Amino acid sequence: MQAFESVTLYGLPLVSKRRVAYSQIDPVVSRELFIREALVNQDTKLNDDFLTENQLEVDEIKGLEDKTRRRDLLVDEEALVEFYAQHIPAHVCSEASFKKWWSKTKPASQIC
Repeated sequence: MQAFESVTLYGLPLVSKRRVAYSQIDPVVSRELFIREALVNQDTKLNDDFLTENQLEVDEIKGLEDKTRRRDLLVDEEALVEFYAQHIPAHVCSEASFKKWWSKTKPASQIC
């Protein structure tokens, strides 16, 4: 996730609309947004097996909810966010930091 930065000197704009990684500005909010949007809502460029498997599980449960006309089989988004937040270290707040952490962690354990 990126944000725009403006740099001024005594009110005179030196740089306008420079792109910066939002994780450098506010890592806590960036982590929350990364988990919620990239991992839970699948709005990411990451292409790992566990994400595909998790989405297949969610789709299967949604199909069961449609068949049974019930909407209480799939856990809510907050539960999924909490699950990822518990399993992913605090320093992971972007796709790049996730890829770096996951490449070291992946052989040792699977979080899906």
